[in-house]
Amino acid sequence: MSSNFNGATFARLNGVSCTADGSCIMVGQTSGRSGSSGFFPLALKLIRGQFFLLNTASPSATDNDLNAVSCTSSSNCLAVGFFQDFKGQQNTLAEQWDGTNWSFESTPNPVGTLPSLSGVSCSSPGICTAVGSFKTFSGPTETLAERLT
Repeated sequence: MSSNFNGATFARLNGVSCTADGSCIMVGQTSGRSGSSGFFPLALKLIRGQFFLLNTASPSATDNDLNAVSCTSSSNCLAVGFFQDFKGQQNTLAEQWDGTNWSFESTPNPVGTLPSLSGVSCSSPGICTAVGSFKTFSGPTETLAERLT
């Protein structure tokens, strides 16, 4: 499948999760839509060979990216990544899919810079572990693991 999402000049898929009923959710990033600037989370749903563009809960930010997704059913998924606010500060990002809408999930941010979540696995609805990294203020990059319930 190849597509132009609402006039975007850039689109990338980073993660996919499929459930036993054969539906899949794919997440990534797309460029500014309809004259806007910045990057936005991208989510698609595949059902019986047809792709559907899903509206994400995009934060007001200059850069957003969903890096991974884990679904326990077609109506329960958690996608993770990062967003950069208008002050230039990067934050972890998690969005929950309920089968109809995406909503923000609260995520802690470690003390440091550039926190990002790059992987997630959910063992049951509402019980997920996300992993990623962040930079300490003294410079080294550290691992990051968060339990999201």
